Amino acid sequence: LNYFAKSLECAAVLESPLVQITSGRGNLDADKSNVWGRSAEALSYLAKIAERYGITFVLEATSAYTSRVNTTKEVRRMIDEVGSPALKGMLDVCQVANAKEDMLDDLKILGDDMLHLHFADGTPLGHYVPGDGKGTLPLEGYIKALDTFGYKGGISLEIYNKIYDLEP
Repeated sequence: LNYFAKSLECAAVLESPLVQITSGRGNLDADKSNVWGRSAEALSYLAKIAERYGITFVLEATSAYTSRVNTTKEVRRMIDEVGSPALKGMLDVCQVANAKEDMLDDLKILGDDMLHLHFADGTPLGHYVPGDGKGTLPLEGYIKALDTFGYKGGISLEIYNKIYDLEP
């Protein structure tokens, strides 16, 4: 919690309007409802701090090894449960594919709360550079879904993969 509170302070100094966050995971064998409740409580606490700074958290669904919010419906549920104007949603195309979701459906689920997108290629995970031949995601279809939805928010390339450490 202190790490993210400090991140909000840094974002305010840098005049960054958004800070990405995930829900946390808890132990993999922990009861999901208990982990969910702790995550909602922590996100509520942090959202109040974000409100004071005028910053918005964008909550990302990730694989089960990274957090316990793994689908866009769960992002929507967490946003609704926290109920803060400082908590919105984002998508990562690799997790959209990993969760076997439809991009346009996900955009509709988040609606006006969709504020950021991680764009990369994958198999479905991997976060490969688009066009490098390593990924298999339907990237053109994702772009078409964004156009159909009328998405106007930010897009960042999330291309971190250890294979690029020695050969960027």
